[in-house]
Amino acid sequence: MDDAGAAAQAVVTVWVVLRWLRSGASRWMGVTPAMLIPVVGNVLLPLAGLSLGHPLWTAVQWTVGAALWPVVLLLLVRRLQRLGPWPVRMRASVFILIAPPSVMGLGLMLWRSPLVWPVALWCMALAFVVLALWQLPQCFDQPFGWPMWSLSFPLTAFAALSLRLANAGVLPQLLALLVLALACVVVAALLRWTWWGLRSGDLLQPEPNPAPKP
Repeated sequence: MDDAGAAAQAVVTVWVVLRWLRSGASRWMGVTPAMLIPVVGNVLLPLAGLSLGHPLWTAVQWTVGAALWPVVLLLLVRRLQRLGPWPVRMRASVFILIAPPSVMGLGLMLWRSPLVWPVALWCMALAFVVLALWQLPQCFDQPFGWPMWSLSFPLTAFAALSLRLANAGVLPQLLALLVLALACVVVAALLRWTWWGLRSGDLLQPEPNPAPKP
């Protein structure tokens, strides 16, 4: 089953990359931080692959994800230059930028790499945390929707890396606990808002169509 999951991740990665390359001039419309989920998701493999006894295959897919990460970042910058910010409903996806360096740092710690590399990735993730929190007010200029769940797994990954580094004596324990508390509060709030949205029926409303240009 674990081999099937790794193979499925590899297939999805190839499919996403090929689909983007074939999309022509319209591809820039689909360039959002959500692209990091299927493409850079390969860096998740060390969290399970090493303990399951697949170090080689884990290293291969981790390297693919690590190599594609800066490529996607460059595409995001290029997209912002060409078309400006992504749609309002996708603003919360900026939190996804926190996930890749956080998960890559966790993988490196499982490989027992020198701590300087996980710390460097933690610092990069912290920079994305600051960027995402700075844009957070814009996420609340609209009704709650499914894209708001983009806050959940990046913050929990950042909290996990913070706790690991704190246990290694690199970060203060209090700082790691504060990050963990923030992640827990965010997930609890998302669950509550989702429950309210499902009960009221507002969460499953169709997306509004853009107004036609005159």
